[in-house]
Amino acid sequence: MASLVTTTYTSTVTDASLRAATIGGESTIDVTKVISRNDGAAILIDQETSNMILEGHLPAIDLLYVPTPLTGMTWEATARCRTVSLKQNGNKAVTASINYSTLWVQSPVGAPTTVVLALPSSMEFSTRTRMTTVYRTGWSVAVSNTNASADIGGTNIAGGTQGIQMSVPQIVMRMRFTNDTSDVPMSEAATNLANYAGRLNADAFITDFGSGTGTSFPIGSVLCEGVTVQKTSHNFYDITFEFVADNWYHLEQVATFDAKGQVKLDTAASAGPVEVKWKRMERGTANFNAIYSGLANLKKFTETGWWL
Repeated sequence: MASLVTTTYTSTVTDASLRAATIGGESTIDVTKVISRNDGAAILIDQETSNMILEGHLPAIDLLYVPTPLTGMTWEATARCRTVSLKQNGNKAVTASINYSTLWVQSPVGAPTTVVLALPSSMEFSTRTRMTTVYRTGWSVAVSNTNASADIGGTNIAGGTQGIQMSVPQIVMRMRFTNDTSDVPMSEAATNLANYAGRLNADAFITDFGSGTGTSFPIGSVLCEGVTVQKTSHNFYDITFEFVADNWYHLEQVATFDAKGQVKLDTAASAGPVEVKWKRMERGTANFNAIYSGLANLKKFTETGWWL
């Protein structure tokens, strides 16, 4: 086993174990070492711990397993010290149990020729409806990614200013990602996240389950309602995007009003509004695919739910 000799102490690794987890799990490295003084004096663990850290026999909490990755390492290079337990071994030696852990795992994609590290990510779906007032049926202008300036055509549902309530199907998508603050500081992440909330998708989103071809949700149909950031453990944060896909591109049927603020009616009042258009709030757009930071493996895993 490896030994280290410094000015004051000698330490020898007596046991080491490694546990690699699947995505979402915690991979761990456990090391046991025996430390003794070179002068043969008794070790006082409540007084000498800091000196053992200074001489390199114990790691400081949250220190990397190795400062510089060694050949053959993958996720091990991201593991950090989480706990150090010292036990007096007689009065001449100390047994140290050191635990390192990380949420990074190695993806089997491309293995063994290409090493791809990944953090947990997932996508959840739920459905809901929104209620909207409808004035026309059988409209000739279909809903699209357009805040229309032309009448939609079709047949008035009711006379006068009245419309009816109709439900529009929506899909709520919650996409969860783990951020390592030692890789991307939260201050930088917060600046990036501000580019999504309240915006519509400028590009096709959730495309063909990660392959990049085909379209699941077309441009303008998905709204980012918000982003939530929550600390989970150690140097890791959970980032959750909430997207809403709308079958009507978040559009409403809006009747034209007259100068008095009343719905402008056709010549025959019973015929209903003289003009109805597809309208929605003016919103900015963003490329939601940028949340993957160009990592095809992350996109595939998140959208398929598995990376093989």
